[in-house]
Amino acid sequence: MLRLNIHTAFQPESLTAEQKELVGAASANSGQLCEKVSASTLGRAVCAGSKSFFDSDDPSVALLYIKAVQSLVELHLLRESGERANYELTNSGWELSHQLS
Repeated sequence: MLRLNIHTAFQPESLTAEQKELVGAASANSGQLCEKVSASTLGRAVCAGSKSFFDSDDPSVALLYIKAVQSLVELHLLRESGERANYELTNSGWELSHQLS
């Protein structure tokens, strides 16, 4: 089984602020993130428990976090879980969350 070693794949410092924030939020939420659409978020937004990542005055903020989720999946730090638009930290994602805390 191929295992991504986050120590050699990239440096945590190379992650964007949004990526780091999402890893931390997922860690605090039993490793879970989701995308949801609601009137309160004015469209699609990433959520971790009761925390939503959007700005009602600037729709581009939600898009930054949606793209951050996609990039974390590409880095194998998140994976889709169950239904579409639900994500969970991978083992490497959990390791990274410990490094960032």
